Amino acid sequence: MLLNEGAPSKASARDIKLIGLGINNREVDISQKLGEPTTVSIDSEGLKKSMSFPRHNVSFVVGEGDIKYMCIANKPVTFLNEYSPIAN
Repeated sequence: MLLNEGAPSKASARDIKLIGLGINNREVDISQKLGEPTTVSIDSEGLKKSMSFPRHNVSFVVGEGDIKYMCIANKPVTFLNEYSPIAN
């Protein structure tokens, strides 16, 4: 990427996209573009959700409705410590 003056600039994380989705997108954008994820994993605190799409080789971690992280992955990405509701 070049600035108008011709000097190179560094791309920020907000500029990077996978399958047209990036940090500026929301969870609803993922669902609209890719449909339902193959695997969903929720972290132990219930604040983040991993959505995996092995068919597309991508996974996204969403928090507060926004994409927080994304990666190229051909297998489901899950949290080591998943959310487990306590039975009453």
